[in-house]
Amino acid sequence: LAAVKGWGCGLHGASGQLRSDREVVLAAVKNCGDALQCAAEELKNDREVVLAAVNQAGGSLHFASQALKNDREIALAAVTNFGCEDQDSALKCVTEQLKGDREIVLAAVNHYGLALEFASEELRNDKDVVLAAVKRDGWALMHASAALREDPLLRSWEELTRGQALWRLLREHHVVDRICDHWGKLTMCATFTDGGSAVMVGRGAKRAVEEYDAWEQ
Repeated sequence: LAAVKGWGCGLHGASGQLRSDREVVLAAVKNCGDALQCAAEELKNDREVVLAAVNQAGGSLHFASQALKNDREIALAAVTNFGCEDQDSALKCVTEQLKGDREIVLAAVNHYGLALEFASEELRNDKDVVLAAVKRDGWALMHASAALREDPLLRSWEELTRGQALWRLLREHHVVDRICDHWGKLTMCATFTDGGSAVMVGRGAKRAVEEYDAWEQ
C-alpha cells in the first residue's frame, strides 16, 4: 500500500490479489490515474475508484467500464483533466450520448481544442463550440462542419492561434537551435490578426525570433 501511494504505476507489477484490493487500487490511481488499467474488472466499475483516476489523469477513462463512461460527472472530470502526455482527449472515450452534451464538449474543447473531433455532428456545427475550440487550437477548425470551416470569424481565429503556436515554438531556443542544425536557413511566415495584420518573414529561425520580438515590443 505504501509503495503504490508513492508510485501508483507500481500496480502494473502487483499480484492479482493486490489488483483486486480496493484500498490498494484507490491509492494507486490517486497517484497515477492510468494505474486503473491494471485494476481488477470489478474496480473498473467502481465509481469512486474511477473518479479518483480521471481526476488524476483524464485519459484513464479509457480503462473504465462502459457504464461509467456514460456517467456525466466522471466524463466532465475526465475531459478537464487531460494531460499533454495523452494522445487523445478523454472525450473520445465517453458514450455517444455524452459526446452530444454541450456542457461536456465545451469543457473538453476549452481544455484541448482538438477534442472537437470527437463531438457529435450537431455540436461540430455549433459556432460557439467551434469558436471555443479554435481559440484553444487553430487546427481544431478542420473538425468543424463544412459550413463553419468557411466562416470568416472562425478562419481569422484559426490563423491567429496557429500563428501564435508557431511563434511560441520558435521562441523556445533549443527548438530553434535544433531547426537551424538540421536545415540551416529557414523561412517562416505568420499572419496575426489582433487589431491589424503583420506578416513576419525571417531568413533564419533565430533571425525570425528576433524580428518578431522587436515587432511585439
